[in-house]
Amino acid sequence: MLIDEIGVFVSSADSTLVLATTDTIASEFHSLGLGSWLSTAYLLSMCAFQPLTGKLSDIYGRRIVLVVGYALFGLGSILCGVGPTLPAVILGRVIQGLGASSMTLCVSLVITDLVPLLQVAFWRSYMNVVMTIGRSAGGPIGGLLADSIGWRWSFAGQAPLLFIAIIIVYFFLPNTKSAPIVETQDRKGRLKRIDFVGSLLLAAAIVLLLGALSLAGQSLPPLDPIILGSVAGSVVLGAGFVVWEVRFAREPVFPPRLLVQRDIITPYAIVALLLGAQYGIIFFIPLYFRISLNESVALAGTRMFPAVLGNTLGGLFGGLLISRTGLYKRVTIAGCVLCTLSYGILILRWRGETGWLETMEIVPGGFGLGICLSSTFIALTSGLDKKKKEHEGVNGQSKDMASATSGFFVMIPLGLILGIAIASSVQVGMVRSLLEEGLSGFEGAAEIFEAVSTDTNRIALLEEPVRVVVVDCYVQSFRWGYGIPLAASAIATLLSLSIREYPLRK
Repeated sequence: MLIDEIGVFVSSADSTLVLATTDTIASEFHSLGLGSWLSTAYLLSMCAFQPLTGKLSDIYGRRIVLVVGYALFGLGSILCGVGPTLPAVILGRVIQGLGASSMTLCVSLVITDLVPLLQVAFWRSYMNVVMTIGRSAGGPIGGLLADSIGWRWSFAGQAPLLFIAIIIVYFFLPNTKSAPIVETQDRKGRLKRIDFVGSLLLAAAIVLLLGALSLAGQSLPPLDPIILGSVAGSVVLGAGFVVWEVRFAREPVFPPRLLVQRDIITPYAIVALLLGAQYGIIFFIPLYFRISLNESVALAGTRMFPAVLGNTLGGLFGGLLISRTGLYKRVTIAGCVLCTLSYGILILRWRGETGWLETMEIVPGGFGLGICLSSTFIALTSGLDKKKKEHEGVNGQSKDMASATSGFFVMIPLGLILGIAIASSVQVGMVRSLLEEGLSGFEGAAEIFEAVSTDTNRIALLEEPVRVVVVDCYVQSFRWGYGIPLAASAIATLLSLSIREYPLRK
């Protein structure tokens, strides 16, 4: 099963590779304001098509869908590498997102298809390690290529790896499907099984919602008419999707009944909350150290490594523990508690003079998240297994496995975007309020306020005692921002208490 991890590594590395080269790419096209769309377009495309990808893998098999995903990702990589304009590069990112929608999802499904449920957490932990290594390596690789032979090679260079992955997967990976599946050799018959209307409604609803969350508090105020209109549109389309799936769809792309099942919605919510919490913290870390200690961009970026280290160790530990004991509820609770304690410590101790030893205080949060990424997936799959046994009287994989798993992976970017959007909105609002109050007694307060609230690089140029006041205002605002991850992880802890634990298939 390790043969299909090449794509997982490439897609994970790509996410941080783009973050490291966004400014370089956008600056070359003199469109710095559009640079964020290099990540946003990819994310929206990937999330919108993940539910359809899961259903297609049920109809055509995991191997075929995975190979097509690799091919699309490679095509998008080449387009990004040769794109003559920024919109062309963004289009390449959209195509990459289409391919990525199957790359991690299908690998997870292959694991559940081939491995007894008791061992799924163990194999998933290896997948999490590959993802973590990819995310850790992507930034340095992207920066190195951009500084040496040019940023275009950071995209085009992915294509050969994906070509190798296509050959390996096509010849060595079994073309598994969820059971029971009625084989339909007729191409027309298979096409009839695809829920095109439901897929379009769900994709549009996801794009509008995630697009609004991406823009809220960053590019636009949270109550901007565009944001409110997008959210309202998402709600309307979502309602239309539910009506279509319940009343008209022959084979729903994502059965809405899954969202009212406790064994499904609880793991979804925990994953979204914990990922939103960690990325809310990670979003602030480089900025915190650049402002409080005047560190370089590169050095401040390394302060995120303890969280990544914690993710890796937690994923391995959680997977091994669950495979040995078959217990996942207490493991999930422990992971959530670790996250809550870690983020509470940041609020109490990160006050502006944070050394490397104190930086390690984010390790428990990363460790807890790593544990929960393994344990919540097991909670989801075991719940589906239990439901199948109750309804059909037999053990085995549920026919809803692909749909439920695709929903699980949609929760990841949803939590990520929501966590960053809310935490950053709170921090920005607080820093503006604190700066207005703190600078009120200084000459030229309005000009200083405008300078340091729009360009943090100006803070280091300020004279004492103004710089001390500004730094203190930012540090206090970060502590308010950390409150959102703390609240999210606390809610996840309460939800983890409601997980139902079932015996795992051996």
